[in-house]
Amino acid sequence: EIASCLVGSEMCIRDSFTINANIVEGKADSFKALLKEMVPAVKASEPDTTRYQYFMSPDNKKLTLIEVYPNNEAALFHMAAFAVSPFGEEFLASISITSFVIAGNASPELMKSVEPFTSDNRPPVQGFIR
Repeated sequence: EIASCLVGSEMCIRDSFTINANIVEGKADSFKALLKEMVPAVKASEPDTTRYQYFMSPDNKKLTLIEVYPNNEAALFHMAAFAVSPFGEEFLASISITSFVIAGNASPELMKSVEPFTSDNRPPVQGFIR
């Protein structure tokens, strides 16, 4: 596995999570408040997480979360941190996951860590990252 990406690499391998969810009715405002605490905590405690962004529909009913990690180890670190996070319970109570895709060469260990949420792993076929 390629642990990091070189500019112009034809098969740059990273692990990315794309999570789509519905916001539980009545939870949008408290969820946004939770994110104001959670995102800086993830940024401070997970130096290898290279992208961690939330997107919400204008009506506050749908959510997309994109997470990118340079390798399986960083993604596993994130999953282990989420498992003991003070934010996890409220986070999961605020959303209903509709899809969770792991794009990249996920290890068996990484797939085991996301098992409560998904089994959808899509290894790379073609493409590039600039």
